[in-house]
This record gives sequence, structure tokens and C-alpha cells, in this order.
Amino acid sequence: MKIVYTLVIIGALALFALLLWWARGQVAIGSHAPKDSSNWYVQHPQHLAAENMRCWTLLRETSFADLDKVMAAHPHCHAVYEAIQEQDVTRAD
Repeated sequence: MKIVYTLVIIGALALFALLLWWARGQVAIGSHAPKDSSNWYVQHPQHLAAENMRCWTLLRETSFADLDKVMAAHPHCHAVYEAIQEQDVTRAD
């Protein structure tokens, strides 16, 4: 019987995890892309250019050893970098 109870509990936990995963996807689909998303910057090139200048200024003032810390502290800079990479790939095609 202990095996049956264990399997029921594992199944319930798996079902709960699946439900949470599905609900997370629904929230992401229904909401607008945040400014930390590279897709948002691709759709708003004027904001991309302005934010790119801010990030470059921030990174220029940072030592090379601290670049990872700055990128972690400013996720929008990472999103800007990804958006620029996506634009470069699109232009190359």
C-alpha cells in the first residue's frame, strides 16, 4: 500500500507542476512583452537606439572584469544586445 500512496502523491505533484507550467504560459501569452524582452525592442527601434546608447555609456564606464556583473544588474542591456543581434541576422538575410 505504501507504494500506491507514494505513486499517488508523485502523480499529484506532477499534475500540480504541470498545471503551474501551463498557467505560466497562459500569462506570458496574454501579457504584453516587457521592456526587458528583446522582442519588445525589435518592435520599437527608436527605444532600442536610445537604450543602446545608455547601455554603451554604462558599459564604457565599467572595467572589463565587471562586465558580467553589470549585465546581470541591468537585464535591459542584455535584452538590447539580443535585439541588436536579431536585427543584424535579419539584415544579413
